Amino acid sequence: MMVGVSVYIRRPAGRSPMQYRPGPLPPTAGTYSEMIPSGSVFIENRRSSSHMQYFKALSVGRKRVALAREYLNGIADGRAMPALALADADGNSWNPVSEESLYAFVNEAAGFVLTDDSGYILAMVDPAGYSKAVVQGVTDPQRKMMEARLQADGIPEYRGKVILPV
Repeated sequence: MMVGVSVYIRRPAGRSPMQYRPGPLPPTAGTYSEMIPSGSVFIENRRSSSHMQYFKALSVGRKRVALAREYLNGIADGRAMPALALADADGNSWNPVSEESLYAFVNEAAGFVLTDDSGYILAMVDPAGYSKAVVQGVTDPQRKMMEARLQADGIPEYRGKVILPV
C-alpha cells in the first residue's frame, strides 16, 4: 500500500532553514500524525493516495515498455518505439501493462489506417492487447524474418484486437 508524506518545517527565528532537514521517516502503519521531539518537523502520513498509485503503476509500466522496446530493437535494427505503459482500470486504481509479452503484426487489413504504405506495424503486446513497443514500416520480407525470430525465441502470437497509441 502506498503512503503519501507531507513534511512541514517550522524553524525558530534567526535560524537558517538549511539547519533543519528532516531525517529518515519512521516506519508507517496506518494513518497518523506525529510531532518529532525537537519540535522542528511535523510529519503527516496518509495511506492509499490514488495519485501515488498512478505514479507507481506508471513506473512499473515504463520498465516493462523499456524491456519490450529493447527486445524489438534487437530484431528490428533499433527502430522500435515505446507505446503504452498503462492499461485500462476501474475506479481510482491504475494498472501497468502486463509483464507477459506477445507479438502481433498489424496492417490495414486489420482495420487500422496506416499513414504510410510500407506494410506492417510489429507490436509487442500484453495478453489484453495493449501495445508496449512498436516498429513501423515493416515490409513483407522483414515480417517473415522477424516472425521467425520471435517464434524461435518462444514468444507467442497475439490474435486479438491490438490497442495502439494514438
